[in-house]
Amino acid sequence: VSTQSHGVQLSKDVLMADFSGAAIQQVWEEYVAQTHIHRDVEGALALMAEDAAILYLPVLTGARGKLQLREFLCHDFMGRMPGDIRMICLSTLVNEANQQIIEENLLQFTHSIAMPWMLPSLPPTHRRVEVLVVNIISFEEEKIKSFRSYWAHEYLLQQLETANEPLPQHNHRSALDQVIEYNMSTPPMQEKQ
Repeated sequence: VSTQSHGVQLSKDVLMADFSGAAIQQVWEEYVAQTHIHRDVEGALALMAEDAAILYLPVLTGARGKLQLREFLCHDFMGRMPGDIRMICLSTLVNEANQQIIEENLLQFTHSIAMPWMLPSLPPTHRRVEVLVVNIISFEEEKIKSFRSYWAHEYLLQQLETANEPLPQHNHRSALDQVIEYNMSTPPMQEKQ
C-alpha cells in the first residue's frame, strides 16, 4: 500500500482526548500502517477492541476476538498481499456521531500470490486486476470494533478468468476512470438551511 495514496501518517500519539472524527481517522490510518506497511500484528491488535471483528463479506473470511484475529492476520492476511498491490482511496466519509468511517477504494494488484483473505482456495493466476472496495470501520471507546469490506466478487473473478461468464465487452475503461467520471458529473450535496 502506498502511504501517499491512502494518506497514512505514522504517529505514536494516535488517540486524542475527545475522540473526534479526526481521532478515528488517525486510529484507522495507524491500523492501515500497522497491517500494510509495518506488518505488525501486535501493533494492529493494540488498536482494536477485545471483541473486534474483521469480515470480508464477499468470501466470508475474517475473525472475531483478539485470539482469532491474531491467527487470521498472521496466517491469512499479512504476507498474503502481492508486491504490487495498490489501494487508492477515492472517498472517505467520517460519521462522528456513529463513530464510523466509510471508505471507497480502488484496489489494484497482480494476483501473484495466494490471497486467502480475498480469494480463498484460488491459486495465483498472475493476472492484473482492479476492483472497487467499500470498507466500513466502526469504533468503540477509541478502538476499532469492526471492519467490514465489500467488493463485486464476481467481477473480480471474471478479471481473473475464473468465472463462467466473460467480462462485458463495453467495459473497456478502468474502474478508476469510471469513478472519476461519475464524481465529476455528480453535483456536490448542498447543506440544508
